[in-house]
This record gives sequence, structure tokens and C-alpha cells, in this order.
Amino acid sequence: MSLLNTKAGIEQYFISGWTQTNIQFEGVPFDYSAFTKWISLKFAPISNDQYAYNGTTTGRVNYTGQMQVFCYAQNSPLSYKLADDVIAFLSGKHIGTIEVGFGQAEGSSIKLDSGHFEMMVTFRVENRV
Repeated sequence: MSLLNTKAGIEQYFISGWTQTNIQFEGVPFDYSAFTKWISLKFAPISNDQYAYNGTTTGRVNYTGQMQVFCYAQNSPLSYKLADDVIAFLSGKHIGTIEVGFGQAEGSSIKLDSGHFEMMVTFRVENRV
């Protein structure tokens, strides 16, 4: 397991269960021009720490990061609704060895040059392996 596996585990959780919108994945080309709403996933590593288990720290690592979910919609109220839906979908979930904290909306809905509104939700994630 690694930071990549932590990111991939959460992305797979969205692929398997998120049905409300299309999903833009980090580093993958995405044309949103035909969509009125969608989400975009980004993962930001925070730390990698060794931890003790049965008296040893050999090979035991706690990968900690922040999952950022950007919610895009055609108006501000819909971007807030989409953020609420993302929080309900991911908060407090256990995905294999990954623990997801409670989602936090960051700031307010911002109107972009494209005319869409953006709302960001962040989740603290930990993967103890």
C-alpha cells in the first residue's frame, strides 16, 4: 500500500457507487462542456508516519492525506446540494484499510468564467498498512 493506493481506493469507491454526476479524475482529460454538473477528485498527501503494531514498527506506515472533491453545477444552490450529497456519500466510510473523516465544505460557492459554480469539500483520510 502507498499514497497511490490510498488515492486509488477512494477513486474506486466513487467509481463503484457514485451515480449522480460524471467524475473528473486528476490528470485525466475531461470535457465538461455538455454537463450541467459534475465532480472532480484530487488527493493531497499530508504525511507518512511509522506506527507500532505488536511491538514493532517495521513496515507499518500510516499514510495521511486530504481528499478534495470539487463540486460543479449550473447555479450556486445546486453546487451546495451537490456538496451535501458528496459529504453524505463519503463521510465516515471505511474502504478497506482507508478511514475517511467527516467532509467539510470549504468557503462558499464561486462562479467561474465558464458560468458554472464551484464548491469544494475536503476529507481527511488515513490508510494504516
